[in-house]
Amino acid sequence: MWQYLYPELVFEVFSHFLPGLRLIASESDSFPWYLGHICRGWRSVFTTTPEFWSTIRIDFDYDIFSGNWSTSRKALTVVDRTATLVALCMERGKDHPLLLEFITGIRDSRNFDAAGSPPKRYVEILDMLVAHSARWWEARIVLDAREIPALHKAKGYFPQLYALQLLVSNSETCPSLPFPNPFEHAQQLSRISLSNVSTWHFKWSAMKAIEIHPPGAITFQDIIDALRETKCLEKLVIHQSIPYDISDMLHDIKPVTLPSLTILYIEGATVLPFILSPSLRCLWIQNGYHNYEKYYSKESFHTHVAAFFRPLQHLRFMMLAPWSGKDARIFLQCMPRVDHLCLVTRLVDVLKSLAMTCPNALHLQELSLELSEFCPHALHEAGSILATMLKDNGERRMQRIDVVSTQMSTIGNSPRDISSPSFIQLKYICEELGIRLATLSIWAHTYDLVRTSASYPKIISL
Repeated sequence: MWQYLYPELVFEVFSHFLPGLRLIASESDSFPWYLGHICRGWRSVFTTTPEFWSTIRIDFDYDIFSGNWSTSRKALTVVDRTATLVALCMERGKDHPLLLEFITGIRDSRNFDAAGSPPKRYVEILDMLVAHSARWWEARIVLDAREIPALHKAKGYFPQLYALQLLVSNSETCPSLPFPNPFEHAQQLSRISLSNVSTWHFKWSAMKAIEIHPPGAITFQDIIDALRETKCLEKLVIHQSIPYDISDMLHDIKPVTLPSLTILYIEGATVLPFILSPSLRCLWIQNGYHNYEKYYSKESFHTHVAAFFRPLQHLRFMMLAPWSGKDARIFLQCMPRVDHLCLVTRLVDVLKSLAMTCPNALHLQELSLELSEFCPHALHEAGSILATMLKDNGERRMQRIDVVSTQMSTIGNSPRDISSPSFIQLKYICEELGIRLATLSIWAHTYDLVRTSASYPKIISL
């Protein structure tokens, strides 16, 4: 009976497999090939449905490609099989928009010939993909700098491309690329993620979401100049800090106003005074990588942070990973009212600052904490601080709070191996006050912030 179903009904059945489906060339066994083995009619629908063949991941970034390919039969076999799968997908995908991931595996210079070209079979795979550049809709490309010329065979023709993640490895071997940016004239491109890309020409005015991880050749002034050209930017991720005194920098670089910006993720709080964003709703400050303590100690830093926060009337979510109790105290003192605060820290002093110096902590609806590498004593103290914030002297203090989410670990323990009496007490207080206690996964990939509507951590109820 099943073999006599109309093709439209077979497609309805198949459509349940499509959400999130992609063909991973290196793990092709996980692809539902069995859908083509049921009967002739079902196989026909399977092979002629372009949606099955238009999302492909080609990943050469694993161990068998770490050496010289010419001496590795297994590596060459994988490349040959990948080439066959790519050809199959390009044929069966027809004109359907293409979602593509291509991750280089060339780590060894011996895989380039005397002219600096990659292996022939590898180039053939790139050429097949580039030949279908008119179909590219979303692309994640990770290439060695010497492989970039292959993209120019498209002659800048990417009429459907709307989202691009481009990461160039070994850019130091090719510091000034002698050719133009292959995506400079992609007219629909509005979401980009750039890492180590020194070709700095895009249609910035069309950008709605930008992630930047610049190489040394790109200065902070270059970034600000590009942002000045934007007209409708909604999301911005900057993986760059400024190891200088902010007051000195403000004499040379004027702040940029981004009126449509709603999501901002920065690494290094010294960037904040240069981004004016009155419509901001979600703010991620990853300050934990940069020890600029001498700047945080200056009174001017507090002034600049306060000036940044003052116009933010729409901020609803804030994630803060401070370097020390000192910068945490400044941020928490200046923080406006938000519904949801995430704190990521290894220091119990940060929680003390939240409890004692943050006037708007009492107005939170949701509090999320990632407490890592705490010694048992500090973890016990952290639990006591949280419990007192919720209820003190028999009275509920945080009237609006309805969710407390945590991810905790002591040195040597897994995140869930927590049995501190203070956290047991915290659990009882939450139950008494009707507050949901949950576990937390804070880190969304930053590119997901750019390419999707993601802006909040993932909260999982216990």
